[in-house]
Amino acid sequence: MLRLSHRLALSISLVALICLGWLGGVLLVQTRAQQLSDAREEVEQRLQSLTSLLNSQDVSLSTLQRLALYDGLRIRLYDRQGRELLDTEQPVLAPPDPQPVLGSELSEALQGHTSIAFRDLPATNRLPGEPETIPTLVAAGPVPQGAIHISRRLLDLELAHLDLELRLLYAAVGSLLFSAVLSFVVTRWFSDPINRLSKATLKLAAGQFEPLPTSNDELGALAASFNLMADRIQYRDRVLQQFVTDASHELRTPLASIKTLTEALENGALGEPEQARRFVQLIHSEIERLESLVAQLTNLENPVFQERRFDLEPVVREVCEQMRPLMPLQVETESFEVDGDPDRLRQVLLNLLENARRAVHGRSFQRVWVRLEPGRLTVEDNGVGIPPGEDERIFERFYRVDPVRSRDEGGSGLGLAICKRLVTAHGGTIRAESQPGRTRFVVELPQSE
Repeated sequence: MLRLSHRLALSISLVALICLGWLGGVLLVQTRAQQLSDAREEVEQRLQSLTSLLNSQDVSLSTLQRLALYDGLRIRLYDRQGRELLDTEQPVLAPPDPQPVLGSELSEALQGHTSIAFRDLPATNRLPGEPETIPTLVAAGPVPQGAIHISRRLLDLELAHLDLELRLLYAAVGSLLFSAVLSFVVTRWFSDPINRLSKATLKLAAGQFEPLPTSNDELGALAASFNLMADRIQYRDRVLQQFVTDASHELRTPLASIKTLTEALENGALGEPEQARRFVQLIHSEIERLESLVAQLTNLENPVFQERRFDLEPVVREVCEQMRPLMPLQVETESFEVDGDPDRLRQVLLNLLENARRAVHGRSFQRVWVRLEPGRLTVEDNGVGIPPGEDERIFERFYRVDPVRSRDEGGSGLGLAICKRLVTAHGGTIRAESQPGRTRFVVELPQSE
């Protein structure tokens, strides 16, 4: 199987050969036609001049021979019965031919008409290997003596035509070689980026990535798209690896705790009812933590929506009343109709308030603000804040600003990731704005039309 560059080079060379053949053929045909037209016009003019000359005076054989030699013609003169009176080549080339076969031109000339035609006439004084006939342009017309017949051999035109064919052949071979080299260079120029892309794809499949050079043409755009795709694949691989690592760690912690507690029960703690009851409660708490973690992961990957149009204000007020015993809340709401799932948006607000509760936990002065206005939901707290540069990372799975504190307080590191997933699914955006002692989460949702 030929490589793409070779197929392109052969295709370009074939197209060049076809074009050269067509142009050469057209040139040969047009040149041949022009040469024959010029020869025909020349013979017609010479016939007219000879006819005028013979009509005005008697012309000797020597005069006709000089005219024939000068013009490269053979001149024959016939009487009214078609008998040959003179032939400018007769004294040199052959004995007299009393009844030459000259075709219909002589008959028409004896009837008073002028005619001209192309004939293949027998060659005289032919050498071995030469053709038996010679292409000839013949013409005949009436004169007082009877008829005049002139002929012009076209050997010079044939030789010129053969010379032109040879030159065109040389030119075609040279052009074909040039086009082959040029097509090879051009196809290499086109195929090299494709080859680099193919090799880079194989390396990417093996886990290696080398960015491709880009340019302003289509192949450069393809390379840029490949680089972008490779970056996203690598990013997703890193996120997946981090997710697996974090999920394994989150699952390992309660499992290790359950294992430790069950071993303690097996080693004699069952004999002490109060301690056994406390161990069982701890095991139950760890199991609930595992169930919550699995439910949150399911929510994050495959959220189920029941979309409808509703007013978000009652949902916000209900959630705030539910969370008010856990933290001091200041709530300001306006009517805001959205198209979406009220349970999912309730979950977003619960997660944001739970995150705010952990942020203000332990502070002497705690305050959480919730503000709903058309197109925007804001949750703000006076907690510890988010470190600079972490505003985007807090929406990653299992990311915690303070891992030890969050885990001790029951956080899984999935709450904000779930919020972003649900808000994005509703066609909205969520962002964090933080400074020391103040953090604000802004959720923007499209209003229903």
